[in-house]
Amino acid sequence: MTWVDVREKLRFGRSFAVLILAARIVEAYIWASGSLTNPPSSGYGFIPGYLRKEADAATFPPYKAFLTNVVLSHLDFFLMLTFVMGLVLATLLVLGIFSNLTGFVLTLWAANLSFVAYPVGDEPPYSHMLFVLVPALFWASAFGRYWGLASWLRPNISA
Repeated sequence: MTWVDVREKLRFGRSFAVLILAARIVEAYIWASGSLTNPPSSGYGFIPGYLRKEADAATFPPYKAFLTNVVLSHLDFFLMLTFVMGLVLATLLVLGIFSNLTGFVLTLWAANLSFVAYPVGDEPPYSHMLFVLVPALFWASAFGRYWGLASWLRPNISA
């Protein structure tokens, strides 16, 4: 039995699909609002100052050097990339396409944000765990197959 077969057997019905759809919409709102509240026209809001704060609090010397020498020196490029990726990933969450890839990228991005924000100490540690676990759930469950475009785009293959 493969992992895909296990996921197919875990279909719980309409109530599970509604729950996953609601979680997808809430998570998409979180990522989209994070991008839209810090647009390029506003100078990206609080993000440049927070990146400088992260660079000062970094505990891993190569990461501190990367933030200082690469990210902060090319800040406009990285901030635009963050803005666009937040909107793209939020759109993919709502539409339910490329669900495994979206869940994987969001899990990595959330883990990265959690690890680098932990030494700064602005948020409680449990919020970082939730920030990582929800996208990991999407990654593991192939959420687009439940009321997403992937359920219509995926061809029906019969054995």
